[in-house]
Amino acid sequence: MKKIFLLSLVTILLSFTLTNSSKIKDGEQFKVKINDSTEITIIQAINTQTNLPIYYYSNLSIPACNTGECKIIEMTMYWDIYGNYYKYSVPKGTPLTKANHKEFSKSDYIRLHLILNDTSSRLKNLAFNHLTETQADKWYKTDGNTGASIKLMDKTKIKGAIKTSHTLWHVANNKYNNKIKNATEKYFRTHTELPNLFKNDPATSTDIIKLLTDLDRFNLTQLQNLISIIETNKIELSEIKSVLKNSFNDKDMSKKILVSNYCLRNKHKSSKAIKIAKSINYFN
Repeated sequence: MKKIFLLSLVTILLSFTLTNSSKIKDGEQFKVKINDSTEITIIQAINTQTNLPIYYYSNLSIPACNTGECKIIEMTMYWDIYGNYYKYSVPKGTPLTKANHKEFSKSDYIRLHLILNDTSSRLKNLAFNHLTETQADKWYKTDGNTGASIKLMDKTKIKGAIKTSHTLWHVANNKYNNKIKNATEKYFRTHTELPNLFKNDPATSTDIIKLLTDLDRFNLTQLQNLISIIETNKIELSEIKSVLKNSFNDKDMSKKILVSNYCLRNKHKSSKAIKIAKSINYFN
């Protein structure tokens, strides 16, 4: 009897998982070059219940360096609907590695998430071929633990994984991010049957703050739209700090990640944003 009950429970859980997974369908796809020799496909994910885009993703299988010596990076990279880095997931069977093929630690995965959220990282203006120079400029120095590679003077860094960090940062934050934003705007223009994301578009800081207090009622698309409005209008943190803090109490982990990323991206010091980064499951 106990076995029958357990079997029924497993069946119900599997049915629940399959039902929820079927709520996402692929939308528009487009290819982009991340360097002269590597191209990736970015795919729009649509929620079939709301018929709204909720994120974009790409299944990556790319080299960490262009010398043929580095291990292939296997992961799925996600962006929000406006082209900002969202999150990543790595297959358990192919973990990320550092120098001497040492596997990433748990803290390394967290640090990588923080690095990818740093849109002003020094990695932005660092050419890949500079990673093997023996003499570095004032912003970085030689790292004896990774041969000729360099060690950035950033607060968040992964010892022995500068090439992987550089490669993935430029995948997460690149000029094609605008293509994602344009694809989202095109979707909204061509799907005129969709309702407005908000009944009344917020026009002032007060309107935005009122919307933030209703955060728990928003779907993922509405939340991303609101964050985009906040960033576009350059709303000061002091105006929304208290309601933003409450948003971390939402039960939806996806929403928490979006709010956490907003704080990290805009250099808003938040212990809760870091806590969310530490609680993300970086494996699939």
